[in-house]
Amino acid sequence: MLSMFGRGEEPKSPMKPGSAPVPAARPANTNGPTLRAPAPSGKARNFENPPSVGQYLVHLASDIRSFTRAEISGTVVGATPAEVQRLARLAAKLKSRYFAQALDLTSTEHGPISEADIRYLERSRFMYEEVERALDSLRHAIQIGDLALEGLKRD
Repeated sequence: MLSMFGRGEEPKSPMKPGSAPVPAARPANTNGPTLRAPAPSGKARNFENPPSVGQYLVHLASDIRSFTRAEISGTVVGATPAEVQRLARLAAKLKSRYFAQALDLTSTEHGPISEADIRYLERSRFMYEEVERALDSLRHAIQIGDLALEGLKRD
């Protein structure tokens, strides 16, 4: 399987198919000093002057903003105000369909409400809420400068 990633062939297992793996034998405890394996170099860093938790969290928030901004600028290319407006129109359309569908349940010709009616109504609500959430997130990203729109100048 690893060969598909360019790392050569998988090592052949000396086990026969269907046999259980045998755990490696552990050395007996000789009641001597316990040796600890050194911590992996990438896991923990010791600082000469370690930051406080608050300082770390401030730097982490800054890093998260930087990572987010870099990922958005590398992923969303060429966003335009027209695209955002189309998304806003889509959210409005889905919301209006949801409301119309809910009001249709009260129609005298409709009859008793079934589980299918509720599932369909729930699906409509989910669709409009999801698009509305995306639009709100997009507006927020534009507002804080994570996403630049083509054709507009910065404030």
